[in-house]
Amino acid sequence: MRKKIGSFLSELVSSVQAVKLYSQDHPQFTQAVDDAFATLRDVLKEKNELVIGIVNNEIAWENDIFFELNQKIKSFARILKDHDIERICFQKSISHQDLKTFICALPRKRRQDRDISPELPESIPHIRWGKITALDHSQ
Repeated sequence: MRKKIGSFLSELVSSVQAVKLYSQDHPQFTQAVDDAFATLRDVLKEKNELVIGIVNNEIAWENDIFFELNQKIKSFARILKDHDIERICFQKSISHQDLKTFICALPRKRRQDRDISPELPESIPHIRWGKITALDHSQ
């Protein structure tokens, strides 16, 4: 499973890089999204959702940190940090369009007076994101 998730993360980063270079209709971008979606669907055959987190500029899944992706994800981690995203949850019911919309939205610069995050949940129903929060076990 770790290898599949590592492949998905690598393909996700490649997709974000591709949308920065090409139009959304360009074959290179389309192929990058198709590859990422196929790998994500493969992961989601075995899990109901895939939750990844960014901890100290490293991508993590469950108890695994993907140190080997460190060089590739630095710009991706910076993009997520710019949007105050520390945690992303991809749900089993995600569509190809959901993933494409998310990928296309990430490279946009966040305006100082307005966060992009409130706009995304309406258009991307099967992806959730936000801060990493600790559970309160005191109650």
